[in-house]
Amino acid sequence: MNPLKLLLIVLCLSGLATSAQAAETDRPAVARYGKVYRGGEGLTLAILGIGQPDDGEYLLQYSGINHDWNWKIFKAKKVPSGIGFDYVIQFEGRDYATMIERGSTGYSRSQVFVPTVADGVAVGYDEGLSQRVNPEHYLTDYLEQESGKSVRGAAWR
Repeated sequence: MNPLKLLLIVLCLSGLATSAQAAETDRPAVARYGKVYRGGEGLTLAILGIGQPDDGEYLLQYSGINHDWNWKIFKAKKVPSGIGFDYVIQFEGRDYATMIERGSTGYSRSQVFVPTVADGVAVGYDEGLSQRVNPEHYLTDYLEQESGKSVRGAAWR
């Protein structure tokens, strides 16, 4: 084989390996486990912590709804509010509290808000679906969505 061709092949393969390594290191850390909340009429919301735990950043994916948000994944910030927390996303250029968790000793409740769907859907933790969430696949779906690809399904598939 021509030495120049061989050198070109080696350089190309080296560049591909470097690109793959760079892509892997650009991935934020993810929580070991995700959570899925289920509400009325099939609404589910999968939640996964990303980055450093103290940052309070999460991925939220909606499914089971007749809405543009079905299978869409949003990056959210978990912020203290009242006696609980709000998961806040950017929607139409503003902060939008899409899930609220409120609790007191021995009692807690969560509601999900999706524009034009309802005034808030009560949801509860679903252990079976939560155990099916693969955090790395969930993150990959989010990163692919951000690059313009379609999400292939619910986080708990």
